[in-house]
Amino acid sequence: MNLKTKKIIINISSAILILICILFAYLYGSGIIEVEDLKIEGIEMPQITAKTQTIVFSIVAVLNLVVLFLNRNLIKYKTPLIILEVVQALLGSILNIIGAAICIPILCIKTKDVEEEKKTRELPVLEEIKPKSKWFYFTIWLVIFVIGYTPLVNYLTDSLNPIITLIIIMNIYIIQIVLTFLSMKEYLKRDFRDFRKNFKTYFSYIMPKFGIFVLAYLIVAIALMVVVGEISTNQQELNSMPIEVTAILAIVIAPFLEEIMFRGLLKKILGNTKLYLIASSIIFGLLHVMFVEENWISYLYIIPYAMLGFLFAKVYSKTDNIFTNIFMHCAWNTMAVVLMVVTQMVG
Repeated sequence: MNLKTKKIIINISSAILILICILFAYLYGSGIIEVEDLKIEGIEMPQITAKTQTIVFSIVAVLNLVVLFLNRNLIKYKTPLIILEVVQALLGSILNIIGAAICIPILCIKTKDVEEEKKTRELPVLEEIKPKSKWFYFTIWLVIFVIGYTPLVNYLTDSLNPIITLIIIMNIYIIQIVLTFLSMKEYLKRDFRDFRKNFKTYFSYIMPKFGIFVLAYLIVAIALMVVVGEISTNQQELNSMPIEVTAILAIVIAPFLEEIMFRGLLKKILGNTKLYLIASSIIFGLLHVMFVEENWISYLYIIPYAMLGFLFAKVYSKTDNIFTNIFMHCAWNTMAVVLMVVTQMVG
């Protein structure tokens, strides 16, 4: 069996399973399909709720989405693909088991044509821009950090009218956007032109890494939910907001501000790549649990957030284009918002 045939069969199988999983996640989540207790005489069976079914189908859909991305470089990611197929067979329905039963043998069969996969296109070299002083970037970073990422604003607005508080918070966001834009104006213009021109190159570079990370993040996040017994307080606060507000903050504002803050500016302040990767990961992880977690064990959620910070920092260190990060951050948060909507549907 040649490489092209293998890819086509795996792509078709994964695409069909994604559609089926999304359909059933919706049907269970919306209550159209009700789950009946399975009872066998003399045997006590565990109860499977509609919420459980919705979550499982959502996870399997994500796993198959990762398979689609990794399948673009089948030779390189053969082992991760086999692992993914095994995991989805263990989590999924009879359809997922059939899909895995089709794909795993295909992955294991020797490929007749031994042509190497097309190598990822060379990342473009961006034009040089003379940076400003590190102290300039640090001052901007510190001002934005204090007004946007510390409890200072909450303390100052605690006793104010909710409408006035909202106006103040919106103005703070505007100030952050203006400051980040002015501090990185030349880079933003250059990076946007380059990202638009070389989108396919950046996309082919980002997606395999993104797909592997999604799988790793899911495993860690699910394990932490079992250990901690609940989702992170940061996620709970997002869940409590109106979905329209959450979507705007998570998909539009956060990717722009956070990537410039914790990747763009931080890299220019620190200079050293290793120090930047470590600092970006730790700071990004801490900020998603600091000031909100109610018990010490909940601070374990710094692990998946730090993982996310490391992925974004690593991509920026390779591409030097902030819009690759904004795009990836936006995609990640969009997935999170969609999953949040699904979980809210099941209460």
